[in-house]
Amino acid sequence: MKYLLLPLIFFLLSGCRFFQGKPGKEGPVAGKVSIVVDESLLPVIANEWQVFLALYGDAEIRIQALPERECIRKLLTDSTTLAVVTRKLEPDEVALLKERQLFPRQDLMGQDAIALIVHPSVQDSVISIDQLRNLLMGNGMNEKSAPLLPSKVVFDNRNSGMLRFLTDSLCGGKMTTSAITALDKTEEVIAYTASHADVIGVVGNSWLVDRNDPQHNTFRQQVKMLAVSRKAMQEGNHFLPVQEHLNGHRYPLLRNIYLINTEPRSGLSSGFVSFLNSDKGQRILLKSGILPAKNPEREVNVRPSL
Repeated sequence: MKYLLLPLIFFLLSGCRFFQGKPGKEGPVAGKVSIVVDESLLPVIANEWQVFLALYGDAEIRIQALPERECIRKLLTDSTTLAVVTRKLEPDEVALLKERQLFPRQDLMGQDAIALIVHPSVQDSVISIDQLRNLLMGNGMNEKSAPLLPSKVVFDNRNSGMLRFLTDSLCGGKMTTSAITALDKTEEVIAYTASHADVIGVVGNSWLVDRNDPQHNTFRQQVKMLAVSRKAMQEGNHFLPVQEHLNGHRYPLLRNIYLINTEPRSGLSSGFVSFLNSDKGQRILLKSGILPAKNPEREVNVRPSL
């Protein structure tokens, strides 16, 4: 998808608005709404947002890109009606909303990969899940099995959904190690990793995979992606976070993307969710390097004759 996303993302992060809808007009494709998005997912939602607003000129959607924990907090305090995050609400969070007569709908939009990046000078290019787990839990890298990998990990934010995901899925809810550093946002992780050969950066894959976006291409030139192995490394069992390896879950660090909508009636948040889950919205995901929840229908042009 040929969008220049960096200026667009800065525009979104500034809290600015794109289209001004007609005053007083409200509905699934008209009106005003403020939504929150896990910052690690911003590029793909920015693509969807741009197309949606181009189609529906009476819609005005303001996006706030925040760490996952802050997204959930805003949803629970009625500061937004739609959150795009990588986990479902906990039962107590659902109960809190229901006490206020808000009944959240939690739709699976697709799956994104967590990418592990290193400085281009790092000699090794493969890491196993066991090695990553040991590093995150403070057990260090086995010098014999990973002599050429960095021994520190950098995350985008201490309230990051990626930090939470790896803590829960790899470390049994306990990640206590001095080898971990949290910055503020994804671009800082990429920049830091590009200038430090002693760290592994953890970023959302949607910041790197769009080959039609110049900024993504620049990011990929600055860092190197690690292939990840689910088990002890053997020939052919380690995979990069590219779409062909997301299919079939061959790449192990996959996370679900959820649309959590608390809108009490069918308004603009619901309309945007419907668009994201539509064939057009899922096709945008596919072109952005994300694994869609639904397989978009293939378009086949049939010539009437040779």
